[in-house]
Amino acid sequence: MPKKKGRRRLRRQLLPEEVEEIVEMLKKGKKVEEIARYFRVKPKTVYNIKYRYFGHGSRSYRKLSPDELELLRQWLKEGKSIYWIAKQLGRHTSTIYYAALRLGYQPRGEKIGSRRAQQRRR
Repeated sequence: MPKKKGRRRLRRQLLPEEVEEIVEMLKKGKKVEEIARYFRVKPKTVYNIKYRYFGHGSRSYRKLSPDELELLRQWLKEGKSIYWIAKQLGRHTSTIYYAALRLGYQPRGEKIGSRRAQQRRR
């Protein structure tokens, strides 16, 4: 049986002038999808150029400050929920949860596979 001949798409190579034009369009605030359509490339290509020239923005991890840790310790003693504390500090719940675990916080619920849960089923 003969092999099927599929259409092979060649990747479009951007010229250095086109890359410069994309950077200028990004500086002016044009949307990535709009630029991708204009140059007939995938949005991922434009995002790659954007990250190469402008970086990833506010992606850096920020630790909890000593003041935030002290508030966390105090609120946990008062019985406040992880969700409530995260909202008050403007942080993600997982950040607060892991910091609380490092401070010795014991979660209220039981894990599904815990011995206690297995004994109840018997």
